[in-house]
Amino acid sequence: MTIEKYISHPGDEQGTDSVLLTDHLRAVRHIMQSELPTDATTSQGGKFCTLANVVGLTHDIAKATTWAQQHLRDIPLDCTEEYRYHGFPSALVTLYCAETYDTVERRDAGLAALVVAHHHKRSAPPDPTHSKQTYTSNKQSVRNRYEVVNYQLQNIRQHPGAEAVANEILEEAVAPGYSTSWDDFLDWVDPEHVMDTLAVALASRSRGSQYYDDLVRLWSTLKYADQLAASLGADLTAHLEETDSTSKSVWSILQDSGRNSMRSSAEASNMATETLEDFIEDELPEESGIKGQLNGLRNQARNQAINNAKTLIEMDDSVGLVTLPTGFGKTFTGLAAGLTACELTDSNLVYVLPYTSILDQTASEIERIFDVDVTDPSFTLHHHLSRTLSDLGEKYTDADIGRSVGVLHAESWRSKLTLTTTVQLFESLAAPTGRQATKIPALQDAVIVLDEPQAIPERWWKIVTDLIEMLATEYNATVILMTATQPRLIEYGTSKLESTTLVGDSGDYVDFLKENPRVEYVIDESIGGDTRPIDYRTAADRLVASAASRGDPLAICNTRASAQELYTQTDDVLSVSGNRSAVAVGEVLNCYIKRRGRSPSVDELRKLVIDEKTKSGSESVPILAYLSGDIRPDDRQLIIDILYDENTETEPLLASDHSVVLISTSVVEAGVDISFDKVYRDIAPIPNIVQSGGRCNRSFDGSMGRVTVWALEAPDDRDQLPSHVIHGSRGTENLPLLHATEAVLTGEDLRTIPEGKMVGAIVEKFYRHINTQYDPGSDSLADYVHNCHMNDLAEEHMIEEIDDYEDIIVCSTAAERRAGAMGESTAIAKEPLLERSGTHVSARPPAQSTTIDIGNSEYYLVDARSEQYDPVFGLA
Repeated sequence: MTIEKYISHPGDEQGTDSVLLTDHLRAVRHIMQSELPTDATTSQGGKFCTLANVVGLTHDIAKATTWAQQHLRDIPLDCTEEYRYHGFPSALVTLYCAETYDTVERRDAGLAALVVAHHHKRSAPPDPTHSKQTYTSNKQSVRNRYEVVNYQLQNIRQHPGAEAVANEILEEAVAPGYSTSWDDFLDWVDPEHVMDTLAVALASRSRGSQYYDDLVRLWSTLKYADQLAASLGADLTAHLEETDSTSKSVWSILQDSGRNSMRSSAEASNMATETLEDFIEDELPEESGIKGQLNGLRNQARNQAINNAKTLIEMDDSVGLVTLPTGFGKTFTGLAAGLTACELTDSNLVYVLPYTSILDQTASEIERIFDVDVTDPSFTLHHHLSRTLSDLGEKYTDADIGRSVGVLHAESWRSKLTLTTTVQLFESLAAPTGRQATKIPALQDAVIVLDEPQAIPERWWKIVTDLIEMLATEYNATVILMTATQPRLIEYGTSKLESTTLVGDSGDYVDFLKENPRVEYVIDESIGGDTRPIDYRTAADRLVASAASRGDPLAICNTRASAQELYTQTDDVLSVSGNRSAVAVGEVLNCYIKRRGRSPSVDELRKLVIDEKTKSGSESVPILAYLSGDIRPDDRQLIIDILYDENTETEPLLASDHSVVLISTSVVEAGVDISFDKVYRDIAPIPNIVQSGGRCNRSFDGSMGRVTVWALEAPDDRDQLPSHVIHGSRGTENLPLLHATEAVLTGEDLRTIPEGKMVGAIVEKFYRHINTQYDPGSDSLADYVHNCHMNDLAEEHMIEEIDDYEDIIVCSTAAERRAGAMGESTAIAKEPLLERSGTHVSARPPAQSTTIDIGNSEYYLVDARSEQYDPVFGLA
């Protein structure tokens, strides 16, 4: 076979040009160097930019073999597949070139080779211990691997065109002034010498304590650069030739070139503190009395955060704290502090929340404030259910990943403001997958606002502290922890960082609550000692009695099964006592959707619910609603809005004379604007109880609200108590958060606790008890990071039920296409699906799902009609 051009990526049927191998290698080198600070060094003192030069130029150099070129051109091979693989032979070139630098230690040369050898790895970064066995053990399989590599390297030598490419790249990859050639490399690449070198470089005693940080940084930078360069192809080469700057980012180059799909520049973005302040001044009404004082404290907190953010970014190794009770403007304060820090450092903001349900509401608020939506490149909403759509025919960045450049922009967090989840952030830092790794370079110099950090699972506390430390010290990120109940992660978890408050003395806000209490917390008899949990029938009776006494009750359960059981029992109690059922909001809503083919407006749904109640002929019939993550986000928000939204023509149901009972999981516990007269909370850690209090008498309206903390029994078909299922991170026999909660609550010798004491002294006692009486956080997770056990760490997940996600192909019939429901031809229409983004619910594909392969990606084919969507409980 005669090869005229050595390519890294082929062209396609749409007319996209193939990419020359030398162009791709230089493009990856450029991207890597532009993403790394010029003064960034490994823990051994070697410059990352030097390693980026070597890694970027050599990572695909073994694609110059005849077999790799045949594969890229879809020409069948006359040998086994392993002869076309290019990762490990390229890594040997990387090792050779890195060792030509006097400033690169052998450990760092081995690190660079390890990264290149596994740069197509889809799971976690390479595990050095496992790799040491793979490449250096005295086994026949290892010997065979080196024999194949020898054939590959000799193949390049035997073809003048390939050797010319290799010589050209080698001259740029080795140390300045070092004279070399492909022949010199072949003389060096003796298997015994290579194995000895890698054995020493990858040995645990050589790696050092910060090997994890160095490996993640270099591997993620290569993954990002390789995917971006592959997605842009020849376009990138043309633009790179037009710029003289070697440090200018690719997104900046493309933005300057007028490419519309790229990130907005800071000057063009509306994401600014001034925009937020203007919105607050224009949209929020002036108040008097208690509400006027509350607004004064909100403004005070926000102004202090803005001023102190300037001090924070000048401090080394410090984390900012925003500690404000629920209802004191925490979201606006965090946004103001984060945007101020971004403006001063010319960086991007990553705003992190614990639950996808809160993200949807916060995203709506951001869109309203800054006049953007998720299609704007300056704003990204990114979680496991967010829509980053691409057609199957769109150009992908990598056959192993399958992302278009638009999706890569969003999922790599290149927007001015990215809204994401705690899971996405920390699982991307803890042994990230190939897909997650592309986010990490964007965290350099970023501002990260971590909202509700107390929601981080206790098992992850130690490793999260280590990862925050890595962000602050290695990536120069500005980290702000924001909550009503600070978990003291920095104070108790690390000696390398300090924390500084951004809102002054939290006593100002606690004192206000002492003087103007919204709620009181009542500790039920089912809490503490040898008392038995409450059965669901008894709990339902108490809810119905509360509703009958004209006090709208909200019951928050720990699990979906528990919430469904309590809802069913409550409905049964109402049916028996009044010989009629309550008005089920979910049934009314879904009946309308089935009949009309669309969701009702807030006003329409309120009228439908009230009409249904009128038909019952009794004013005592309550309105019964249910919320959980199994319900479509649009429906969930609509139910919340009919209860509490005042910006409508009709009166919110919670402000009316109609009695309302809401039964929910913790989906309502944070970030949801809703307020009930009484709240019943299944036993949970103190921070969750405080959060539930924020759903009671939220705006100081009416008489004192009451939060009752009780313990619910296990549902009929379950063995464990719901509180143990959710808060028992180490199994039911070891429940530090629950034990600490019961110890603190029962130790007060009080059954009624005022709000000021709960958000102040009780929260303080809870975290002191946890950190002094227990050793919170998993030692094994921390050890995985310290010892760089990537394979073990990759098996760990913050939320076990969200291990991964897959792309799903939506199939349509000819009739559906003619109706315009699913787009034209076989392509998936983006606009209709974007409009339906609030209808997506996370679900596991059935065990018998059909799958198809496109490239190296697997796609599920799911018949959504086979899934049962319950009108009340959602995706059951």
